[in-house]
Amino acid sequence: MKNKEGYIQFSFIDKVIFFLSTYLLLFDCVNGYFLENGIDIPVSLLIKNILLILILYRLSYDVSFFKIAYFICLYVAILLSYYTFFDDIQYIYIGKSFTHLMKFLVTIVYFHYFSNSFQLLSSESILCRIKSIIYFSFIVIFINIILGPFGFGYKQYGGTFTYRGFFYAGNDLSGVVLLLIPLILFFSLLNRKKVTWQYVLLCFISLLVGVLIGTKTGLISIFMSFLIVPKLYNRQKIGWKRKLVKAILSCILVLIVIYVIYYLLDYTGSLQRWSYMLEKEDLSAVIYSGRDYFWDLHKKVFYKSPFEVLLLGMGGGITVERDFHDTLLNYGIIGVIIVYSFYAYVLIRSFIYYNKSEYPFAKIVFFINVLLLSASCISGHIIYSGTTNFFIAVVNSLQYYKEKEINEKNHCNI
Repeated sequence: MKNKEGYIQFSFIDKVIFFLSTYLLLFDCVNGYFLENGIDIPVSLLIKNILLILILYRLSYDVSFFKIAYFICLYVAILLSYYTFFDDIQYIYIGKSFTHLMKFLVTIVYFHYFSNSFQLLSSESILCRIKSIIYFSFIVIFINIILGPFGFGYKQYGGTFTYRGFFYAGNDLSGVVLLLIPLILFFSLLNRKKVTWQYVLLCFISLLVGVLIGTKTGLISIFMSFLIVPKLYNRQKIGWKRKLVKAILSCILVLIVIYVIYYLLDYTGSLQRWSYMLEKEDLSAVIYSGRDYFWDLHKKVFYKSPFEVLLLGMGGGITVERDFHDTLLNYGIIGVIIVYSFYAYVLIRSFIYYNKSEYPFAKIVFFINVLLLSASCISGHIIYSGTTNFFIAVVNSLQYYKEKEINEKNHCNI
């Protein structure tokens, strides 16, 4: 059934999907609080399963999704058959492989739903709801992290002043921060097209969150966002004198930010931790946080394996805490092609629409995808995260938002 604008009606199920999506991180916190107090009730997993079932039900009316579903089922069937009949792998590890793979496959399902929503439902309505998801999720992270120094929640690393609030899977936070903060900064520039005090305040809050979480992935992505997001949407033509003044002020600001980051990292103990690793190992150990050691161990086994293992992987949910290498070890060369084809698609599509003004989110989505893929090569729990996968889908769906020539836009004023 369609409304007078020709869009498919926003159903009750769609409302439930967006409601659960908005409070998804809050459910993660409730789950973490229960676990901290010895209550083993998988609240977050239950909510995510309900969300997935509702989305699958909604997509069951979409003919184009059946092609994707058929491909997913075929690939999973091939892998399970290979693990069961041809690979020397215990049944318990087959379950681990399936769980690990599902974290990626669910991303595709989420992405198809949210990207289709922009095309089939009212794009302005969907944009407003996605803004609500982004804002509320960021607020949940900020409150969790800022309460850490007051003794609430978990510490990120023992013996340091780094925190993850009530998020039980603390490693997933870096990926979520990488996705949310560039968008939050962009939203503050959306209508103004220039740096304002709101942008500066958001930069300070984001920096505080990044330092208190204490992960290199989070900090680097935040710092890069500070520098690049304003450049993406600054189209004003200015004279060379103003350019010079802006360049000088930018350099001063960068130096101040670097000093503040250095001071805060020193205070929280992160700097000492990295210095210790540099002293004991080398620079690569600091960059990869020791993950290169695990990769060196597993790659010798992998590259000496039979041809079918090189193609389809070793399975078993093996992890060296670096997503690209995890993909290669678990799913082989074919798995790398399949997994990174999806990310190549969203990256290339956002690049194609990069300079088209009617697609205002293409630039920021392209930038976020570059950060995401870079992080997945040196870090883990980015593309294989039960939390981050949802936000990967939501953020990438924004590149499908197209501004109407006859502007409906109220931009929600959130």
